Amino acid sequence: MKEFVTKAWKTDQGLIAHQLVDENGIGKPARRYVAVYCGISWPSADSPAYYCLLGEEFCGHKDGGIIRGKVRLLAESESEGISLDSFFARATDDICHFRCDSTFAAVDEKKYIDFTTAYYDFCSDRQIHLGRMEQAPFEKEFLVGVALIGDWHRSGRLEIPTDSIIHRQLKQIGMHDLGERPEERFFAINAFRFALGAFHKNKPNPGRRRRSRRRNARVI
Repeated sequence: MKEFVTKAWKTDQGLIAHQLVDENGIGKPARRYVAVYCGISWPSADSPAYYCLLGEEFCGHKDGGIIRGKVRLLAESESEGISLDSFFARATDDICHFRCDSTFAAVDEKKYIDFTTAYYDFCSDRQIHLGRMEQAPFEKEFLVGVALIGDWHRSGRLEIPTDSIIHRQLKQIGMHDLGERPEERFFAINAFRFALGAFHKNKPNPGRRRRSRRRNARVI
């Protein structure tokens, strides 16, 4: 059964809490996340722009650190048509709604500067204050990102709805697809690896308790 986030807030411990209801409007217990990250894949002549939001569930502390929880796909969308305004509107709405901590994309390469600038201009014109977009981890290494997704999936730490764009692409991609511009053909995987790579690299740890003063061709 699908669930929807009606409210999101920061807790006193620095966690992100989501109030949930099911598709019948019945309330469910709030779910807490250590962080929520957004990944954005820019469009090309052959592929749309795409974003996804991922949240890592908070499962408690152990030995001064957090117990790593499942990473859930919270939202995703792709662009329609040439204009990016509606895409940016959906992305920024979701980033605000889910209390996203950081957004990751390819921002350092010259060919993507115009997209990054357009995103900042969109936010500035509408007085949307989201902070700066960050360079995605392993941005130039698509294969590293695919391997990371596969590792997290096999460990049971990814929660991806079967009707999602990213799930469809993960089912489709094989080793023979990694040769030429896979980041454009598999745009959803591209954005997903940006956000997941941030969880892998940053190892978020809010609310830390203080002491007393390749052999498989398919990814999934």
